[in-house]
Amino acid sequence: MYRAITYLLIGIGLSATFACTRAVVHPSTAGPMADNLAGNAADTAGHAYADEATYDIPMVLNHSVENHIDYFGTRGRVMFQRWLDRSEQYIPIMKEILRENNLPEDLVYVAMIESGFSTSAVSWANAVGPWQFMTGTAKMYGLKINRWVDERRDPIKSTKAAARHL
Repeated sequence: MYRAITYLLIGIGLSATFACTRAVVHPSTAGPMADNLAGNAADTAGHAYADEATYDIPMVLNHSVENHIDYFGTRGRVMFQRWLDRSEQYIPIMKEILRENNLPEDLVYVAMIESGFSTSAVSWANAVGPWQFMTGTAKMYGLKINRWVDERRDPIKSTKAAARHL
């Protein structure tokens, strides 16, 4: 089950962030990837999830995605589990905001890849929060940043800004 979740989330999240593709798997023609996901889920949970292996954006499989799947299934497994645990409190509201803005709900996994859904995440370039907004971009979308508050760290306000940006 863990492997199936890893494939699904990494595939969706990285598909939204990487442009170079070797193969694109569209929801209507999921083929071997969905079969593999469903098979792994069935083996672990005792029933198949084939009908649930659908997504709002095309799945991209390339060398980078495969490397990340390998990493998060092995050495990065503990970190990925933390992301999954943290995701439970953020995904429902983030998906609702994306849906209200007529965006694919699966874009929520961009925040997972960018920050692991951490409100305290800061990149080497000083991008902050779950959606990793830079200061200028955040201000352009109405997020307040000053000595006392940084709304890039607010999961609701930053998701609304991300929806406008996307």
